[in-house]
Amino acid sequence: ALAYAPADASRTQTPGAVEQVERVGGYPAAAFRVLLWRALPEPVPVSHGADLYRIDYWSRLRGEAVLLSGLFSAPRGAAPEAAVLWMHGTNVDRAQSVSAPSLAEGVALSGVFAGGGYLYLAPDLAGLGVSRRPQAYLDNAATLQATEDFLLAARAVAADMGLAWPTDLYLAGFSQGGHATGALARAFEDQAPAGMRLRAAAAVAGAFDLERISFPFALAGGSGAHALYLLLLAQSYAAAEGRPAMELLTADAVAIAAEIAKGEDVEAATSRLPADPRQIFQLAFLEAWDSGAPHWFRRALVANSVLDYAPRVPFRVYFGDADRDVSPEDSRSLAARAGAGRIEAVEFAGLDHGGSAYAAAPRLRAWFDALSGSPP
Repeated sequence: ALAYAPADASRTQTPGAVEQVERVGGYPAAAFRVLLWRALPEPVPVSHGADLYRIDYWSRLRGEAVLLSGLFSAPRGAAPEAAVLWMHGTNVDRAQSVSAPSLAEGVALSGVFAGGGYLYLAPDLAGLGVSRRPQAYLDNAATLQATEDFLLAARAVAADMGLAWPTDLYLAGFSQGGHATGALARAFEDQAPAGMRLRAAAAVAGAFDLERISFPFALAGGSGAHALYLLLLAQSYAAAEGRPAMELLTADAVAIAAEIAKGEDVEAATSRLPADPRQIFQLAFLEAWDSGAPHWFRRALVANSVLDYAPRVPFRVYFGDADRDVSPEDSRSLAARAGAGRIEAVEFAGLDHGGSAYAAAPRLRAWFDALSGSPP
């Protein structure tokens, strides 16, 4: 049900302006306890229920005004002293957008964080939620803009609800969101938006060195998801560079990407992707890639990587050593290149991509509690 819409005079396309707010769920603490007990490998203390809202807000993407959305989960009976900003993993099903809300990243993580008294915030980004355009996948500039504007909108919503706005911000994300976490943390260390200060950040199973590790790993096709990842990446960077997607992708792949962006039958579209990710690319591109020749796509991979980052705030990477979707070397390399002690690497033995997310969730909550001085 629609919670509220701003007065007509305030409904502008200014970045960060709120278009409308819709209540999408509410859960008592007992429901969160049962859900998390069943879903997670370690216990998470839950002291609060939460009310979940989808915020529709305005942002800009490549110079154009766009309507985006995100999830705002407020703990019941608590004035949150800190917020957790969550960046979601790869998803092409709008019905499973975080703000829908999705079960795992929408409801369950609301339990993990809002259930512990934090304000839980999770932007959908372009291509999901209310957005009806292709995703700006692993595009640092687009992710930063959408997230900054979401935090401005969330602050306005908190004020309208009479909810104290927390200044302490904890940042975390999974997979695609792990990459976003690295990019955002680097930017937010200097100046976090919406009057906040970044306290700590954690990336789960993230891709960081896109040119040297992530892209070659996915191009080898060790996971059934790799063709989809690379399709999203290719169409995203072609759009960002103002180039036709056909410079990278075959005609069949471009057609599948268009169907995915339309969102009408995503499962049918993705089922047509080949098992070998190389088959979605034009031969001329593969020859250039294999030979190491300069190419605009290679430059885009480098520009959107998270390299040589030595964070000033506490930063952790969590990953499974059996991950076939994103190379474990991505996390190891980021930590090693940062220098001794700058990034703490937490490696889960025997866990795959999804398994690392479930294992990390209770660890994240415990770590954020310890840093904030909250009781366990």
